[in-house]
Amino acid sequence: MILLKKIRLWHQVATMLLLTLSVVSCTDHPISAPEPQTRLVSSTKVAEIPLQQLQAVVTQTNPSYAPLLKYGISAYRLVYKTRNWDGTIINASGLLLIPAT
Repeated sequence: MILLKKIRLWHQVATMLLLTLSVVSCTDHPISAPEPQTRLVSSTKVAEIPLQQLQAVVTQTNPSYAPLLKYGISAYRLVYKTRNWDGTIINASGLLLIPAT
């Protein structure tokens, strides 16, 4: 009898929680997708390291990793637009390394 009361109580709590969440999650304002923007300003290939050269460098620092390398590396400098902490749009840059196949 006590177990049945507990099950009913949990069922009521779960139902109230579900109703509350469904009401709270509804909004009057539709979410609109941001306007598409061109964010990439430029991309420049800055280096290409062949597999043999990469293995030589890795062998000097940690020889156990050298056999794991299968490809060289191509390095690209990317310049892109992003928002600064104050909301202004600025150019930022980063380095992208991808396997050279």
